[in-house]
Amino acid sequence: MADEIKYEYKTVQTVRGTDGLVISKMQKDGWELVEQATGMLRSTLDFRRPKKPLPRLLIGTAVGGLVILAIVIGVAAALEDGGEKKDESNKPTAVTASA
Repeated sequence: MADEIKYEYKTVQTVRGTDGLVISKMQKDGWELVEQATGMLRSTLDFRRPKKPLPRLLIGTAVGGLVILAIVIGVAAALEDGGEKKDESNKPTAVTASA
């Protein structure tokens, strides 16, 4: 079960007569022709190729980076303490006397 190959599939519609060009182009890209259905004016070509494995190291690194970023933002928000309000309360108020 672990050795089972997973495929991705692609269906392409072509004008009749250009099937060979499309098939050769897709085979160069790694696709394998599975089925070919011919109609009056168009042909439908079904291709498949093995799925590429996900880079687990890259995904793990990205998730770790997001966790660290969330921790830094949380700590910064906790240590902020509303410093602007403290500064405003310490300033003496200016009183203007009218003579």
